[in-house]
Amino acid sequence: MGITTRNAPPGPEARPTPLRGIAPLKLALSVLAILLVSSVLAQSGGSYTVSRWAAAGGGAMFSTGAGYTAGITVAQPGAGKVAGGSYTIYGGFWQPVGSVPPRPIHLPMIVSALPTPTPTPTSPCPEIEPNNIPSAASLLSPASTPCVGSFENGPDSGQATGDDYYRITLSTQSTIGIGLTALPSGANYDLVLYNAALTQLGLSNQPGSADESIIYPNATPGNYYIRIYMRTRSPNANTYLLRVTLN
Repeated sequence: MGITTRNAPPGPEARPTPLRGIAPLKLALSVLAILLVSSVLAQSGGSYTVSRWAAAGGGAMFSTGAGYTAGITVAQPGAGKVAGGSYTIYGGFWQPVGSVPPRPIHLPMIVSALPTPTPTPTSPCPEIEPNNIPSAASLLSPASTPCVGSFENGPDSGQATGDDYYRITLSTQSTIGIGLTALPSGANYDLVLYNAALTQLGLSNQPGSADESIIYPNATPGNYYIRIYMRTRSPNANTYLLRVTLN
């Protein structure tokens, strides 16, 4: 909220206007008193002071009379400023009187809590051990949600490496999307895609436990093999999330 003078007599010799001229201003201030919902810092100018007024409800309006204007900014988060170094941030919608270019920009801010992420439902991958060679690959149906897989030759086996093979069957030409995520800390897995002749079509070998992904467009009908290669085992776990989609 702010009060400004318009067409008021200049200088310290200005005198109060007659009572009938002040009435519109009093009416505006009375309305503000009814809408009062919180407090902001006092504002003053000349011989006038408006203390601790805040209005909310939406929109903005002005009331004028006898050379005076009462401006009401409603529903703003708060008024004031914060300064540090050579920067100043002003709160609210009103621009400070006497500011010079570059003029401050007032941005309303709405603060709300971020929604809690919904956990992605998962189920075990349909792997039948041992599935560490292509001929023993487990048949996998593409799905919109990932499945949880694990290596038989994991941390407890004493072996440093291992393989899991999955087979998918395409009936129509499609784009194959494969994602390998949630690798345990300290592990390093690679992701490979082969066709029915075991010709390599795609490879993802990001360092460490980073996510792996392959997108293979225009795959013709037939069988394809997905290989998950455990290059480095984790001392704590041997699991992963695997997601395969067809578009």
